[in-house]
Amino acid sequence: AHLDNMPSGAVAPGADDNASGIAGVLTAASILGQYEWNCTLRFVAFTGEEQGLRGSSAYATKVYSDTENIAGVLNLDMVGFNALDEPVIELHTKRSIDNNQSDLAIAYLFSNVVASYNLDLTSEIIQDRESRSDHASFWSRGYPGILAIEDFSDFTPYYHSVNDTVYTLDAAYFTEFVKAAVGTFAHMGCLVVPEIAVAPSAISVSILPETSITQTLSITNYSGELTWQLAETPPVSWLSEAITAGQLAIEGIDIPLFFDTAGLPEGVYTTTLTIDSNDPDEPQTSVGVTLTTTLQPPPPPILQYLPWLTKYRSE
Repeated sequence: AHLDNMPSGAVAPGADDNASGIAGVLTAASILGQYEWNCTLRFVAFTGEEQGLRGSSAYATKVYSDTENIAGVLNLDMVGFNALDEPVIELHTKRSIDNNQSDLAIAYLFSNVVASYNLDLTSEIIQDRESRSDHASFWSRGYPGILAIEDFSDFTPYYHSVNDTVYTLDAAYFTEFVKAAVGTFAHMGCLVVPEIAVAPSAISVSILPETSITQTLSITNYSGELTWQLAETPPVSWLSEAITAGQLAIEGIDIPLFFDTAGLPEGVYTTTLTIDSNDPDEPQTSVGVTLTTTLQPPPPPILQYLPWLTKYRSE
């Protein structure tokens, strides 16, 4: 988004063109800056747009010379005016003959965000190579991008005038537009989220009364920063855990589980270990636990000696 405005005289409020776009960028930065992303997100305010895309041109030239890998550009320019009360937004890409598939991917993503989050907007994808804003500086250097802008057929009559004030804008339309932009930024950046794995999926222990044994529960995190908490449902006296809460980077932890049958009659006892975490896809994991106490010791694992017996007899 560009932060300069017109006219170039003493008074240039520039509410729609382009304080609206800058407000959208700042909102996205304040929200998305709280999280970790697979891709680097940059929230850039360009100057000199009204004088010929000077700021964005200088920036695009620099990142191109530094061989930076830019996956896409989302340019917000004039996103607050809506006199017809029809919440149309336009998403401009290069033309199909200009090899615009990467542009279209961003535009389709924006449209999908609008639909998926039930935003009160109608998005129109226009393949016309509209180049009168800062995204064009990136197009000319081979980077994909789109222009997100209000409906051209409902264009503000206060464009580049002293009357381009906040009182002419549609706050509800602007809010929905910014929501869509924030969602699109987020999906472009690929949020890093925790990914939990718990093993084993079930635990079964058989021991004599008045004895104890230790088993292990493993919690592994494959992405992001995992916060977890462990509890028994229902709580039982014969089981205790060495650790019941913590945080994990991309690593694993083995939690000792202590089984103790002191004072416990023969029988079968059950509980469930519940692991709550901030993994959005697996916020709660359950591990069933069964304890059997018996006076009959388990049979010895004689099968492991069969190969030796077979060999001995063959001689």
